[in-house]
Amino acid sequence: MRKLFLLAISSVMFFSASKAQNINEGNFHFGAGLTGANFSFSDKTFIGISVDGGYFIMDNWAIGGVVGVSHYDSETAFSILANASYYFLETDTGVLFGRFGTGADREVGLTSFVMDITAGYSFFITDKIAIEPTAGFFIPFKSGRDASFNLGVGFSLYF
Repeated sequence: MRKLFLLAISSVMFFSASKAQNINEGNFHFGAGLTGANFSFSDKTFIGISVDGGYFIMDNWAIGGVVGVSHYDSETAFSILANASYYFLETDTGVLFGRFGTGADREVGLTSFVMDITAGYSFFITDKIAIEPTAGFFIPFKSGRDASFNLGVGFSLYF
């Protein structure tokens, strides 16, 4: 029984350590996400998809970018953002992160400066693949566009 207990503790430590190595300086992450639950200050229906990537410039800190497309009722918008992410509160199954991004959003006849503030959790299903539920605010700075609170989910590869 003692050997089984030591094996279980060693396994947990090994897998926890291997997950922590994915958010260290010099590593990359790439992912794709879907946003569908949108709580905006208007009555528009929303769905969005995005791809993102980043480079860990130091342990727990990544810089990167996001390219996305959103569909609001009959309008389609394209966005490109640069972002910075901080990973904290590591657990046995993953790590919480916060992300701040800024960039441009373009829909027919309107280009906006935008900010995106997101929090999420990287739930590692393997040592390199994570499912990432997120919640965040998307804030355009142009009249005619509404800020929104979004819920989403994505997959990311860490290496």
